Amino acid sequence: TPVLQSQIDHDFAKPYILFVSTIEPRKNIEGIITAFNTLKGKYKIPHQLVLVGQDGWKSEPIFNAIANSQWRDEIHHLKYLSDELLALFYSQASVFVYPSYYEGFGLPVLEAMNWGTPVVTSNITSLPEVVGDAGLMVDPRDAEHIGEALWQIISDQELSAKLSQEGQARANLFSWERTAQETLKAYKTIL
Repeated sequence: TPVLQSQIDHDFAKPYILFVSTIEPRKNIEGIITAFNTLKGKYKIPHQLVLVGQDGWKSEPIFNAIANSQWRDEIHHLKYLSDELLALFYSQASVFVYPSYYEGFGLPVLEAMNWGTPVVTSNITSLPEVVGDAGLMVDPRDAEHIGEALWQIISDQELSAKLSQEGQARANLFSWERTAQETLKAYKTIL
């Protein structure tokens, strides 16, 4: 059943970094948490980290990383959101982070760009093809690199606005038919 808005305990007045996808190792959520911890400690950012997605295989270490974070009260995991709420979370995020180790297509990145959310994503697999020059690319194995890219966007309103605008323009290049074809192709490579 969809989560009702009244059940979401989220203060949209506080800025946040967003991740959307299955909670599993290949999505590099532990790297995101490490980068978030560094940003909180080094730059004292007011941001929260919002992770939206169902628990996947081998997700225990990810939840352990959250539990062991000094800022665990600032890290929120939401398992399911209706399309309307998900759109709201995308549109209100300061930055979308997706440093996946492997991706067939990267639909969440395209969704974030469509909503005008600046993107930090991996410089490997299919993600550079999806993002083009409309986001910041990072080495997913380097949590410090992830954190610095997030800091660039958080600390530079001009860059944030530029990536928001370029991301929307880039997302418009992908028709939903092409997106469906690419997603189907990605699923076929997994199966």
